[in-house]
Amino acid sequence: MVTPTTQDYKNGVTLFTGEKIDMRASIGHIMGEEALRTLYLLDVNTSAVKKAIKNSKDGLNKAIKRSLSLGYDVKGTYCCGKCTAAYWRILSAEGIIKNKNTINAGLKVLKKLRDGKGKWHRFPFYYTVLSLTGINLPAAIEELKYAHLPIERLSNRKSVSKFDKRRKMIAEMAMEMI
Repeated sequence: MVTPTTQDYKNGVTLFTGEKIDMRASIGHIMGEEALRTLYLLDVNTSAVKKAIKNSKDGLNKAIKRSLSLGYDVKGTYCCGKCTAAYWRILSAEGIIKNKNTINAGLKVLKKLRDGKGKWHRFPFYYTVLSLTGINLPAAIEELKYAHLPIERLSNRKSVSKFDKRRKMIAEMAMEMI
């Protein structure tokens, strides 16, 4: 997979949605997953890009198989909530229908982690909502409906920072799906 730089590991990274990632494993997983997702979405048909996708996908699949075999994760999840949301973004970019069973398995885990307030334990709210907006499956829409109150408040909030603007845009996309 794509490897973060020493600087990324030293300073941490900020997700598109504004959440900070400072754990070394999460930095590596998420940056690699987002890079793979980008390659899928760019849909560049060259041998170099195809090779990069294959190498990244093989690396990710190997890591996930190892994690599953050791009992660290269950189908549809990977590492922590942050990495799982990134994983779902890859699966949806690769193809919802192709990955439907894996995504739905992960969404069952998310449902079990509801906090009763429209959010989830262990999952970063904004990044998770962003991930769900890319998954046009009933279980994903059900989770967005569960989170409708915080999403609605977010869509009505004044946008000041770049992250506020992005979060508001994500909230509006989620509201359209609900």
